[in-house]
Amino acid sequence: MRAGACLIALLLITTVNAQTPSGSAYHRAPDVIAKALETPPIPGVAVGPDHRTLVILGRENLPSIANLSKPISRLGGYRIDPAANGQAEVRVQWLNALSFKDVGSGRTVAVKLPAGLRFAAPNWSPDGTRLAFCAHEADGLSLWIAERNGSARMVARGLNGTFGTPFARMPDSKALVSNTVPASRGTAPVSSSTPTGPVIQESAGRTSAARTYQTLSYAGHSEPRFGRRNSSGEDIPRWRRARRNPKVVPIRTDVIGRGKTGVTGGMAWR
Repeated sequence: MRAGACLIALLLITTVNAQTPSGSAYHRAPDVIAKALETPPIPGVAVGPDHRTLVILGRENLPSIANLSKPISRLGGYRIDPAANGQAEVRVQWLNALSFKDVGSGRTVAVKLPAGLRFAAPNWSPDGTRLAFCAHEADGLSLWIAERNGSARMVARGLNGTFGTPFARMPDSKALVSNTVPASRGTAPVSSSTPTGPVIQESAGRTSAARTYQTLSYAGHSEPRFGRRNSSGEDIPRWRRARRNPKVVPIRTDVIGRGKTGVTGGMAWR
């Protein structure tokens, strides 16, 4: 009896060990390989409009497992990070450092950024005195301005960068306008996983090749989600109209100027 009980216990222990093998966590590569993979990428460079200043951009290395594990919304061929209201990790080359270098003297000034800040879409002001960029934060995207003296400041939060760069510069170098998430957007619509009918594609009676695309939008299912992600409170985003009529967006020094819907604000360069 005792021998039978010992045999059963031994079988149970063997089964548990087989289901949870030891060493199942991620392993670090050998030092030679790890050193090659962890070597920082070659920095990017952007020449200022005056051709006298360079901005040197530190590029982020391989993405972490945590960042690659973030949920992704696949809508209309886009890959969206729903938490940040921006493009998914797989679609963005994140930057992590920047400095200004004077071409004539070779003097370099590093910009002081918060530790761990990741940003993208660096954009010179037309007069070449400042650089704007979009930064990734835990709760969304923010707009920053970096000065050539090495200082940097955030001027807006809640940007909507789902379908591209969420800000544009004004030609007079005095202001920026941004596309932000409206406060009235509400929660995401719940889509049913049960189809209401077949998906029909027609070729107008002709024999022709039909290309296939990933994550196409279908009426009644993807359209509400797509519209919410691209919402700006108006049919035509305010920042596009502001290019034709700068007076649409009120500009105040270092203060967000918001329109009636609170969708888009203007940020003064000075």
